[in-house]
Parts: sequence; structure tokens; C-alpha cells
Amino acid sequence: MPRTGPRRPVRAAALAAALLALPLAAPARADDAKPSLAADAALARSFASAFVHVELVLRYDEGEPPRTLAGRGDFGTWIEEERPIELAGIVLAADRVLVFDPELHPRFVASMTVVHGAQRVAATPFAWVAEGEGLVLALERPLEGVTPPAFDASRPPPYRGIYHGQDDDVWTTVVGSVLDRLTIDEDGRELAGSWRPAIVVDKTGAPVGVTLAETVAADGTGWKGSPLGWALVPAAEHAAAIEATTRRAETGLLRVHVRLRSPKSEGGGGFRFRSDDDEEGNDTERNVVGLVVAPRRVVVLASLDAAATARIEGVDVHPAAGDPVAATFVCSFKHLGAFLVEVASDLPSPLVLATSPIRARQHHLLFDAQLELQGERRRLHVSSARLSAFRRSWRRQWIPNLWETGATEFVFDRQGALVAFPVQRRTSADRNRWRRNAGYVLLSPEYLAPLLADPAAHADAANVPVAAEREDRLAWLGVETQGLDRDLARVNGVSAVTRDGASGVLVSYVYAGSPAERAGLRPGDVLLRIHTPDRPAPIAIGGGDEGRSSFRDFFESMGDDLDRFEGMMPGFTPWPSADNGLNRALTKLGTGKPFRLEYAVDGVVKQVELTVTEGPAHFDAAPLWKSEPLGVTVRDLTYEVRRHYQLDAALPGVIVSKIERGGRAAVAGLRPFDLVLRVNDAPVADAAAFRGAVEAGGELRLAVKDKLKERVVKIAADDTPPGDGPAGRPGEDPK
Repeated sequence: MPRTGPRRPVRAAALAAALLALPLAAPARADDAKPSLAADAALARSFASAFVHVELVLRYDEGEPPRTLAGRGDFGTWIEEERPIELAGIVLAADRVLVFDPELHPRFVASMTVVHGAQRVAATPFAWVAEGEGLVLALERPLEGVTPPAFDASRPPPYRGIYHGQDDDVWTTVVGSVLDRLTIDEDGRELAGSWRPAIVVDKTGAPVGVTLAETVAADGTGWKGSPLGWALVPAAEHAAAIEATTRRAETGLLRVHVRLRSPKSEGGGGFRFRSDDDEEGNDTERNVVGLVVAPRRVVVLASLDAAATARIEGVDVHPAAGDPVAATFVCSFKHLGAFLVEVASDLPSPLVLATSPIRARQHHLLFDAQLELQGERRRLHVSSARLSAFRRSWRRQWIPNLWETGATEFVFDRQGALVAFPVQRRTSADRNRWRRNAGYVLLSPEYLAPLLADPAAHADAANVPVAAEREDRLAWLGVETQGLDRDLARVNGVSAVTRDGASGVLVSYVYAGSPAERAGLRPGDVLLRIHTPDRPAPIAIGGGDEGRSSFRDFFESMGDDLDRFEGMMPGFTPWPSADNGLNRALTKLGTGKPFRLEYAVDGVVKQVELTVTEGPAHFDAAPLWKSEPLGVTVRDLTYEVRRHYQLDAALPGVIVSKIERGGRAAVAGLRPFDLVLRVNDAPVADAAAFRGAVEAGGELRLAVKDKLKERVVKIAADDTPPGDGPAGRPGEDPK
């Protein structure tokens, strides 16, 4: 039986097979118990001269393999195997052939040939079917011996279908029932199942029409009669539409240059393993696409997480002509990998955004603007495209059901409205584990319109640019924790709610005055999950991110070799880093956001209502100063450092965060993570005071403390004026 439902995603090879005009499930050679097999065989042979084969020889362009809106498929295989893609064609006239639209840009097509028996005739596009997935070809000369069907749309049912295509790479003709099962979809459309492409005939064998999709209108709209009488877009009109779409893409899809501060050095903060899930790397600039959605507003399609957005220093919009325009950040969207900016003067030709349901354009002729930014260079190609099937996505939104969706595909309709654009999505599952290379979806502007109408209601308050000194600030709960395992989960009575210790963390310390202390949390409690009003799924706490005590124990066991170990593991600290999974999750929720903490006390699960609170400065974000002549970087003391060294909150001092090998400080015996309490017998309150003492010149006598003992480190005066190294911002050890 033919398939009557929408197409589902297909594998790469099957994608190419779809272009070969094969049905996704081969038409069954059904025993209809009506016409005899002999009658069907006679019917098939009577239409043999109405079918031809169309060969497309493909090629690479600028080193790029052929691709369509649906993906790249296996097109490179045809090129490598030096064989053409073969499509089934239906003869409409001696010099006109209907073929399933391959949707390939002409730059990928070396030649197109229609084959009938021994005849081989070159062909070019003549017209595109406006509301069906067909392409009419014009032949260089008429074919001999072909018989175009004489279609009669008035012929009544029942109908049969004649399908011609490849089965296991062998050309076959299949005859069977079509349009014999009615489907009424949720929009009230009456549809019937068919094959594609197929000639539909009545019970006498008289041609009625051609079907190009697996489901067609039951009343015959769009498939009855000769395709030459359907709504067609002639080649000249198609070329004009390509040019118009190109102009719209050039003025409405702009290059946006995003400038970011350098990220914090890996040499400074708490150690944690990094992987492909760590979002923005060391980027200091990006060229991305911006949608001009209003004369002064641009949606920037950049998937920046909160840490990267915090580093934004400037955004420049580059119009199609003229100088770049500085833009002001408006907001990041909570559920889209995009942010909104505003410029001071009008940009020409904003995009027209389609707001009608995207499914209304199923099978319609559309235009795919493939826009790639290669640095400052724009690379734009526009070709015809179709959206054949759709699926429900996040929050029941309809999106095109494609094998793959790239970051470069922008779809326009024939009237010039933007129908779909590529964007990454932020959902409740990934907002705390935002993958930079997460898959794109083609989103309809109908879902963007509410965000543009009220940006504040859809903004992510935690994903905004901040001043350099606040870039690395974190929210906090005010606890130190350790990871669970099977035994700890059993002892604490939380095996069932932590999946035998696979999630959850054990509180080992609660800071005085912290949100945790105010909420009544105590050492020994087990933190389980975070619940927020706008997320259907809770955020699990723990699961491996917190359990680094074995590394710290090993670090402390190194004794006199601490400096050597620090060189082996840059960024590692002997205390638990404030930049842990729990604090990162709270930071991404946003300061001031209410949440409900689920935790367990003696095996009893409890909940407490809290508000996300910004934590005090931590080691990675502490003010620092680097002395180039001494080869040392020091930071202010922060709460987790004081906790590690058991220091009174009022005790002045700085901590050595980095030592340059072979520098004067290293030679004198100063080591990473030494505490400097006094310089020349005068207390040093912070990094600024340490700088003043060093710049005063002369011999330096440093009262130094590590975790076990105090000592004095002397650094002799040098003939070279001490000067000052670059002042680092919080969280960054200067290079």
C-alpha cells in the first residue's frame, strides 16, 4: 500500500533516493482483486512511451559537494563513481518533460539529459510547478516515438496509478490502487494517498492527472489535468525571483561583527575538565548573520552562553552598502540562540517576516538563500527549494522535517517574505549545558513574532554583557560539597533519590551568612535538584562535577613540589573551586530568580524556596596584579581561600596565584598559593597594596604563610627599576 502519512527523516542514501523519485516505501504490487494481472500489464505497457529517464551529471563547486535544503545526501558518491543521478520523467509534449524537482543549484549540475530508448537529448528548466514538487524541462529537440498522455480532469473515480521508477537500481513500472483512502488532517484538509511521480488513470485507463507527493488533495486540486495547465513559474520569472531573493538576502541578512573581551586565563582559576561542551572557547570576535527585523532592530543569530555574552564589548552591523553601524545590546532570548540589538539610524529594506503557518507552504516553490560568512566575506547562493514534510518540535512548534539543517539556509517565498531561518534552540534540558555545536532548526518567523513584540517578556536576564570586573562573578548557595557514590548514598539514606549516588552532592561546609545558612542547610544534607517555574524538568545537582577531593588530596601531598605540580596542572587550586556545577546552574538561572531547592536530611526529602543570589568575589574573579620584574601575580583573598587556610575574615594579605619559572620571586623561594601577609613588616590588605610596596623599590622581605607554617622570603633589590606589569582584570592572569 502507498504511504498516506507525512514523510519521516531519511538517511543520507535515502535522501538521494527520494530525488530519484522513489517512494519511501515501494508501491506494493497489490492484489486488488479487481483488474487482472494481465490487464494491469497491458495498462503499464500502454504508457511505456509516456515515461522517460532524466540523467543529471553533478559536479563540485568551489570544492563543495552538491547539496539541497534537505542536506548533502550522498551526492558526492555519484560524482566519485562517475555516474549520473537518474530520475523518472513523464512526457507532457514531444519537447516537454515533467520531473521531480531535484532542488539542486545550477552550479552543481554539469548537464541534464533526457533519455528515451537510444535517444539522448539535452534539457534545461522550462518552468517550476508553483504548488507541487515538479519541474518541467524543455528539450533541445523533440523526442521521437513518445506519446504524451491526454489528461482529462473530468474523469470520475475509481482511479489507479502507474508508477515508473527504480527498484534495486532496475527500472520498473508498477500499477496499483491510488487515492482509495481518505485522510482528514487537523486543519480540515481532505487528503488521499498516492505515489510520486505517478500517472493517475480512471477505470478505463484514461489519464486524469499526475501526483507528485505521497498525499494529495482528495478533490483533485493541484494534480488533475495536464501539468502544463497547472500554476507554473516560467524560467524567466524564476530567474527574476532568484535575483529578487538575492537582493533581499543582501539587504536583510547582514554581517554582524561581535567583539568580545579576552576570556579569563586558564592559568588562574579553579581546575575543571573541559570538553566540546564548553561553549565559546577563546573567541574574541565573531562574524555572524543578523536578521533586519525592523528599521532599527536586528536579531543576531549567535549562540552565546552567559559567560560569552558577558564579554561582549561591542556589536557592529554591516549594511549592504556603507560603513558599519554600532549597535546597542537589547536582550538575549531565553529559548533561542540569538540576541536582539538596536541601531541609532534606519537600516534600508528590513525583511518581510512571514507570519502565517509554515505548513501552509508545503510543497510550494520556495527559495533557499544559502549564506555563509567566511570572515568578512559573504558567500551567497540562491536556488529553488521545497518543504515537503513537517514535525512537531519544542512546545509543539512546527518545523520542517529535514534530514539535516545547517546554519546557512534562509528560506523565502515567491513574494519575498522570509519563511524560515536557521537557529539553535535553548531548552530546559540544555540551558545549563549549552552545546555550541548543537543542531539547528529551521524556525518560522511566526514563532519569532511574539518575541519581537515584547522582548522583555522573553529575555534572559542572566545572559547580558557586563563590565570586565563583574565578568566572572557567580551566583552561590554558600556551601562546599563533595560528590556521592554508592556507599555514601546508602549511608545517607538517599540511594533511591540519587540513583545510587549517580546524582546529588553532600554538603560538607556551610558559609556563615550565606543563602544556605539562612535556609537552614547543614553539613550532612544532600542536595538533589533545583526546580524553577519556567522549566518542566528539574536541574539535577552533582553527577561528577563536584567530586574532586582526590585531586586536592594529591595536590596537598606534593609538599615542596607544589610549584612543579602547579606547572603540570595549570588552573588547578588546592581548594574547591567556586566555579562548580551548582553555582554555574544558579548563575545561568539569573540573579533574583526564584527557585525551589530539593534536598534530603537523614534520608527525608525536603524543599525550600530560595532566590538566586550573587556570591561574593571568588578566586577566579578576584582583583589581581602582576609584577613582570618579579615574575609573580597576586590576588586578593577571597572567601574560599580564607576557608582553605582557616584565616580570620579581617586578616590582611594576598595570595600568590602564579609564579614565572626562573623569575626573581621563584628564585627567592616564593611558591604558588603562598599567602603574603606583610611586606617589609607592613600588612598588605590587597593586591593594590602589594603593588605599592613593590613599586617603592628596595629589598623586599615577605612574611609568607602556606597551610602548615610561616616563613620569610627575601627578594634582593635589582638594578632594573621595578616598574609595573599589566594590571589584570578580575579572573585573568596576565600573560
